[in-house]
Amino acid sequence: MLIKICGNTNQVNIEQVAMLKPSLMGFIVHPSSPRDVSKDINSLNLEKIPKEISNVLVTVDLQLDQLKKLVQQYGFDTVQLHGSESPSYCNKAKDFARVIKAFKVWDSLPVYQLKEYEGKVDHFLFDTDGKLAGGNGYKFKHSILEDYSLSTPYLLAGGIGSEDSEYIKSLNLPECIGVDINSRFETEPGIKDIDSLKRFLKKLNQ
Repeated sequence: MLIKICGNTNQVNIEQVAMLKPSLMGFIVHPSSPRDVSKDINSLNLEKIPKEISNVLVTVDLQLDQLKKLVQQYGFDTVQLHGSESPSYCNKAKDFARVIKAFKVWDSLPVYQLKEYEGKVDHFLFDTDGKLAGGNGYKFKHSILEDYSLSTPYLLAGGIGSEDSEYIKSLNLPECIGVDINSRFETEPGIKDIDSLKRFLKKLNQ
């Protein structure tokens, strides 16, 4: 199972998270996010993150040329798109990065909309519909994914906490290839609780 730890902001904390060897680490470039690194990204030594960890640029409705510039300038290999980016936009972004398209859901999936993105993205990400573009801290109704019948694999996000390891393992969702964790593992926005992460990952891998 892929583990993505998102919303990283602090260099020392980033290096501590990287030592846990998650599959992906996310960095948010979006001014309205409490975990935005727009102003600090030049001071983050992302090259210190081991190559086997994918660095994910998380954005909302950037111009495509801006997205490409950030990817190339800072060495991101994956982008996670949380806005109204079109299937065409996503398909073009695949020319320079792996693409995760996020959808905010609650009690139903936008199936017809999702079908438009089939083949245009590498993964979907399903997050809880809330006030923020991400990091709202509570779960949507995961049962809606039991009838998922598309071919695009997805990550599960939204309110996953340290107590959820057994719950995650119990889910029977064949196309779910991993989880995205964020706000429920923090001591403050953007600062991850390393001990909490260690306990969760240990239980998840048992």
